[in-house]
Amino acid sequence: MQGKLSVPIALDLSCDHVKNLKERIEKLKARREKLRAEAGISETGSLVLPSIVVNEKGSTLEVNLMSGLNNRFKLHEILGILEEEGARVLSANYSTSRDRILYTICSQV
Repeated sequence: MQGKLSVPIALDLSCDHVKNLKERIEKLKARREKLRAEAGISETGSLVLPSIVVNEKGSTLEVNLMSGLNNRFKLHEILGILEEEGARVLSANYSTSRDRILYTICSQV
């Protein structure tokens, strides 16, 4: 059977335990943020799924692509697909907000 610990020893052990818990919490927070970023979950906790919207205006085709900052479209691949299908890319640009990136591609078919 163990004897009672002196107050100074109990306080030292308690302080060490609290420090270890704080370190573990920080590691877990960092891991959570990494996993959120990999999954495309924004800072607000919402999932930013990639989406594509295509608008046809006569002979002009406008393609809007939206994704999370960490789940980006490969723009060169999208441009390649459009060109393979016979479209001539007139312009391509992008903008970013806090947790999203929006690509706009205008082409002529």
